[in-house]
Amino acid sequence: MKLGLIGVGNIGMHFANRLVAAGHEVWVHDRSPAALDRVVTQGARAAGSNQAPASQVEVLLLSLPTPGVVNVPPHNHPEPEALADT
Repeated sequence: MKLGLIGVGNIGMHFANRLVAAGHEVWVHDRSPAALDRVVTQGARAAGSNQAPASQVEVLLLSLPTPGVVNVPPHNHPEPEALADT
């Protein structure tokens, strides 16, 4: 299954690594290059922006520090089949 994960810091990196280990194609984004590199070296795929994973996946997961950092995508932006905020 194609999955997206935005936010791969202290909590999100564990989600990403376990999903990759389970055989899923996981597209990730984080504003921290170091956090992104940690999961890409484990097999996740880096998305080019925080909106890019939504157009490439069936399910999009958010692992963010606060709800205030979420921006609603434009109405014409492709949406995944499911969205889960951890």
